Amino acid sequence: MPITPSDYLTVARDLFIRRAVSSGEPCMRTVAGRAYYGAYLATLEMVRVAYGNPLFRARHRPLAKALKASPHPDVREVGSLLLGMCEC
Repeated sequence: MPITPSDYLTVARDLFIRRAVSSGEPCMRTVAGRAYYGAYLATLEMVRVAYGNPLFRARHRPLAKALKASPHPDVREVGSLLLGMCEC
């Protein structure tokens, strides 16, 4: 069974709450990485549903930049947030 976007968010939350890895930068990088990847996959899934194309694929930055260029303010905000997270 494939991993879902919410699975990545759950992993990030669980790692943070249970401190499964030692606290500090490695833990925070793991949490941030899993949370970002969950957000990216959730956004990709929403684009697939919105356009009725379950096979649509997009790399991280091109997806974020395309969303940021949208005429819709909410979509632009999602693009800005994703772009900011993947450029850190």
